[in-house]
Amino acid sequence: MPRTVSGSGSNSWPASELGVSERTVARDVERLQLSGVPVSTHQGRGGGVCLEATGPVPPIAFDLPEVAALMSSLAVLGPTVSESAASAMRKLADALRPPARGAGG
Repeated sequence: MPRTVSGSGSNSWPASELGVSERTVARDVERLQLSGVPVSTHQGRGGGVCLEATGPVPPIAFDLPEVAALMSSLAVLGPTVSESAASAMRKLADALRPPARGAGG
């Protein structure tokens, strides 16, 4: 089921939420599409930008440089710009913490 990011039919809502221009949103969506990310756009009333997901996301294994790249990207975006960004940052940070030791140590 697609995840709609904008319901306005334009790039104004994501641009406003992220503090960027509509052209920046359009350019970023185009970059995502060109890199193979399944993103689609729908014009008109009820349209917007959708991440096409056909089911649950399977577990993904990242190496340390990949985690650092994701965290850096979130930091630039603003790790609290949305609940999903904040949740992603928490999960990445938690993954870097050493496992808790048992009581016996």
